[in-house]
Amino acid sequence: MQFVQIKSTTAYDLSSTVFDFMLPSGITLSQGDSYSQKGLGGYHGSVNFTDSGGTQKTAYYAISVYSQNDRYLGLTNGIAVFKQPWKNVVAIAYHELNETRTDADVEEVNRTGNQQLLGWYSDKGGEVGDYPITEAGYNLSAVFREVPLANGESVPIQYMYSNRVHGLEDPNTITTIA
Repeated sequence: MQFVQIKSTTAYDLSSTVFDFMLPSGITLSQGDSYSQKGLGGYHGSVNFTDSGGTQKTAYYAISVYSQNDRYLGLTNGIAVFKQPWKNVVAIAYHELNETRTDADVEEVNRTGNQQLLGWYSDKGGEVGDYPITEAGYNLSAVFREVPLANGESVPIQYMYSNRVHGLEDPNTITTIA
């Protein structure tokens, strides 16, 4: 595995940037007691640092595993819903970026204990991006779906929980109000 070091963050607006790292095929991702061969698709967090001018900064990141079913080894890595691995990679990136957006400071909470920074949906630590998965009884094909684009192609995404229907909602069913 090759590690990438970002030597300068001056080219990035850190208030609106997430560094999204995609792991290559064959790499097992682990975080604590969870690992990708048992369903971990990725995780997200933040890094605090002091820039060269002495200013405190925070950089946000998401890490996604290359999710696939390896029929030769009989292993599943990550969350492999689709037959084509690239669709799994896109769906997991979508999931992790949603979680970064809705619970950006989870690592800051872990570092400081400041519960006010949580973006979770419950006091038990459930994240907004995981809620649809648990609500669907871990039926991943109900949550990770392909939706049609205006140009006739389709793209893999994760359905999110909708307060409007109190459950998963296909984004194509939502009508735009002008």
